[in-house]
Amino acid sequence: MSIVMLTTFGGKINTVDPSATAVAQREAVQKLHYISFWYDEADDAAHLSWMREFYQDVYSATGGVPVPNDVTDGCFINYADADLDSTEWNSSGVPWHQLYFKDGYERLQQVKAAWDPGDVFHHAQSIALPGTAPAAKPTKPKPTQAKSSQAKPTQAAPAAAGPTGTK
Repeated sequence: MSIVMLTTFGGKINTVDPSATAVAQREAVQKLHYISFWYDEADDAAHLSWMREFYQDVYSATGGVPVPNDVTDGCFINYADADLDSTEWNSSGVPWHQLYFKDGYERLQQVKAAWDPGDVFHHAQSIALPGTAPAAKPTKPKPTQAKSSQAKPTQAAPAAAGPTGTK
């Protein structure tokens, strides 16, 4: 089963300055969650392919991902998506950290240097220490099961096969 779930967002959340926290999406009115569930490992390839292709179709105008612009507000970091690192699925030219943090990544690198100078807390999409680039990623990441984006209030939500997310 696959679903696109729309979650309301905004209100008081959007009164916080985008640079005040790690979550820079402060213009969104919805979160769009793209989720797929299945039981049999033999179905992995089919379900992952469908989800990736659907997501890429929805954001086809911006390289297959919700690039922050006048329609979408990027991606929500709490829904990690390894495909954002992949040039196969993200042809936007916008790096994963800008999709998640927009212009706040360098500030978060300073926080990382202060609180984790030894880079103990590290994973594929962790904040890199200042002066270092995010770790190199494979062009074909391990499978993911969920994707998300932030939607802004400038237009209605897309149809199931719509061209973009919404702000």
